[in-house]
Amino acid sequence: DEPTNHLDLDAVEALIHALQECECGLLVISHDEHLVTSICEELWVAEPGRVRLLRSPHPESETAFDEYRRQQLRLAKRQGLLPQAAGARLEEEEREEEER
Repeated sequence: DEPTNHLDLDAVEALIHALQECECGLLVISHDEHLVTSICEELWVAEPGRVRLLRSPHPESETAFDEYRRQQLRLAKRQGLLPQAAGARLEEEEREEEER
């Protein structure tokens, strides 16, 4: 659970390298995007009452974590928690997404 909270950058990189070399299954609980995108082949998101596999709609150019971030920003916007400038950026990204 949050394995990088108390590590410096060199220690995080060493942990990532060790986990990449590990030939085992891992359950990693972390909000550290660098760690998650470096070691995880799948991103499972736990939400109240369910757990779901999250996939990127564009795996050739982005990670599942990018999709997770986008979903969290949409949720924050709906709840009125997003500053106006960030909300405008999100809307622009959504328009670009629709054009793809």
